[in-house]
Amino acid sequence: MVMKPDFQGIREKLMPLVGPPEFPGGKNRQPVLNQQFVAALCKEVLGPIYDKVSSAFYLYNPENGLCECKTNAEMVDRIS
Repeated sequence: MVMKPDFQGIREKLMPLVGPPEFPGGKNRQPVLNQQFVAALCKEVLGPIYDKVSSAFYLYNPENGLCECKTNAEMVDRIS
């Protein structure tokens, strides 16, 4: 059985920390995604992210709101 994330609960948890998932785009413009919210959401749902193209892991950094590239050595240190 696959467990689906509680997106509403995650949204309520993240909004006070990084703001809403999107910002108004202004007159006749589409809303703009809040990249810090998306990065934090990925962390909550996925944990570490592995990019096959660059052969690198990415981890969410709550201090700057970004997913940062980590070396294999850093990942080994993290799990050992």
